[in-house]
Amino acid sequence: MYSVVGCDRCQTIWIVGMRPKTVKCPRCSKRHNFRELRKFAEEEDIEVARVVRTQLLSERIGTSENKET
Repeated sequence: MYSVVGCDRCQTIWIVGMRPKTVKCPRCSKRHNFRELRKFAEEEDIEVARVVRTQLLSERIGTSENKET
């Protein structure tokens, strides 16, 4: 099982495999309790989880570009 999760401190979105007790944000190094993390999706296949993460990042970039114009 793979979860697409987000950090509440730096807004990074990443993929976590399995269900660990805690995870560390790859960007800001904040330690999170896995159960309390915001989960955007939970997928059986890593490739599907990657597609979800890519879509979320693309939407974020598209949204920020639209706000600037």
